[in-house]
Amino acid sequence: MVQSYLPTGILVASKDDVISSCCTVPPRCMPIHCMQPHLQGYSGDLDSNSTLQNKNDLHQCSFDRGQWRNIITATATADDGSSNGGTGAPSRPRPRSAHSSFAHGSHLYVFGGFDGQERLSDMWRIKLASSTSAGPGGKAAAGRGPTATLPPAPRWEMVTQGGTLPPSCCHSPPVVADGIMYVFSGHSGKETSNRVFAMDLQTHCWAVLAPCHPLNGGALAPARRFGHSMIHHGSERESALWVS
Repeated sequence: MVQSYLPTGILVASKDDVISSCCTVPPRCMPIHCMQPHLQGYSGDLDSNSTLQNKNDLHQCSFDRGQWRNIITATATADDGSSNGGTGAPSRPRPRSAHSSFAHGSHLYVFGGFDGQERLSDMWRIKLASSTSAGPGGKAAAGRGPTATLPPAPRWEMVTQGGTLPPSCCHSPPVVADGIMYVFSGHSGKETSNRVFAMDLQTHCWAVLAPCHPLNGGALAPARRFGHSMIHHGSERESALWVS
């Protein structure tokens, strides 16, 4: 995971045609992930020293064309105009920054972060196909005939989490290895700890990893921290998380 300031010019394009002209998106700091053949980036705070403004938009860069575009996601609405089919539940993540995000399979996940008022503990995911829609589903693609349509717009899905959840936190980089997502420490206010939490991405259940006690040959856990780096290295027989 790297931090990147997005350029102000983003071209909204499909694989073969430019669908609309360049749109203006202020530079920002956001996690970037590689999901071949694209780079994906979600949300982040605007680059401003006076007033920080969180966003909840999604951007994609094509390696083939070398162009960024804003992905328009689907929004479920009822006849009365309420969100998510009239259930009152949100249909997309709220704007945030300093969140954890990672790619697994064809999904991009977002967890936690800071919305400007409080630290968050919700998790969302969105399925991104190789030719993700750059506009609302059902819109005719320019230059492809009257019956040609764009792929359906991708839809955000709130993940139901189980088990022992981490505290609401931000600035906690995730690591994914062998179908498990790990987070260590992070900024959680009074609840900040140096525990490692692991989520099974099949069941979406969390568990706390108990370190080996020094009396049994283990080492002391790293001090609690936030904004750190963490990687996974090793094989199925012997693997380790590295924290810096």
